[in-house]
Amino acid sequence: MIPNPTARVLIDAIDSSLPTLNYAAATQTMAANVGFDWPEVSGVIDKVREELAEVEAELGIPNNQARLADEIGDLIYICTSLARRLNIDPDQALKAGNIKFQRRFIQMEDCLIQQGLSLQNSSLAEMDTCWDIVKQSEEQAL
Repeated sequence: MIPNPTARVLIDAIDSSLPTLNYAAATQTMAANVGFDWPEVSGVIDKVREELAEVEAELGIPNNQARLADEIGDLIYICTSLARRLNIDPDQALKAGNIKFQRRFIQMEDCLIQQGLSLQNSSLAEMDTCWDIVKQSEEQAL
């Protein structure tokens, strides 16, 4: 992080060109360094639940994309804080999550093909069944 020499406040010193998740983690680290943080990780988990409830409260309201986007942003931000508190790089965790989803999706499709099905002609239930098979197979391999 390269400090901004004209920064008036600490947050202005954070490099705004960082990737979004890294910038979020940097702002949270800065806030934590001045004592603006939950004393225990359980507080962060409670906040994740609170933000998820706020997303759920906005569901089903017509013409509500702006509020939903705002609440989803808050949820992602606090999940980034949870990662930071657990010493996990949120960007790397998301990259790993993307890779895991891609691997499982490919294996799910292979499972469907073995049953004579394709993604295009399978029901959600059939896809879920194959997804669960793939997930169980991975868990057993650990």
